[in-house]
Amino acid sequence: MKKIMLTLAALLSCAFATTVFTACGSDDKEDIIKPSVEEATPTQMALTFTLDATDDMTDYFDMVVTFDDGTGEKQEAFTALEWSKTLTANLPATFTFSRKIRVKEDKRAALAAAEKVEVTTHYHYAFKVLDAQGQIIPEITGSKDVAQSMIVDTGAKALERADAGVYDRTYICKFDVNGSRVVNGK
Repeated sequence: MKKIMLTLAALLSCAFATTVFTACGSDDKEDIIKPSVEEATPTQMALTFTLDATDDMTDYFDMVVTFDDGTGEKQEAFTALEWSKTLTANLPATFTFSRKIRVKEDKRAALAAAEKVEVTTHYHYAFKVLDAQGQIIPEITGSKDVAQSMIVDTGAKALERADAGVYDRTYICKFDVNGSRVVNGK
């Protein structure tokens, strides 16, 4: 009797194991489709460029910013302590910003008599790379804040420098097809 019970227990164990292992297998004919995770392809660059000014700059000088995103030059007057513009272009992209400073004709005498005039070359920019759907690619964003450079002159020297174009600046920001900043042509 003991032998029959052991045999019956062994058969039941085999039957149970067959059922369990069969249930773990897959006899479904459906394919399992895993969602594909595509890397976002950079297609556009949105760049916000900001120039700063001092009180002396807004008082004594006419300032004009010329900017180009590859579609042609545009100009705007720069009359406040900060000028900012956001441009968008297809990659690869080159953005150019030029600031021209000229003495206001009605302020020439006052500037020449000023004891001290402060002019800054401070600027900063932030960029966002966009995919074909216009969505920001967070891994390719950034900014740069150029340490403020303050030029302090006498009024007479500032007048001379402005007339010679010494305070004029051009800034070029280039980005390759992947949205990486190109520095010195590399």
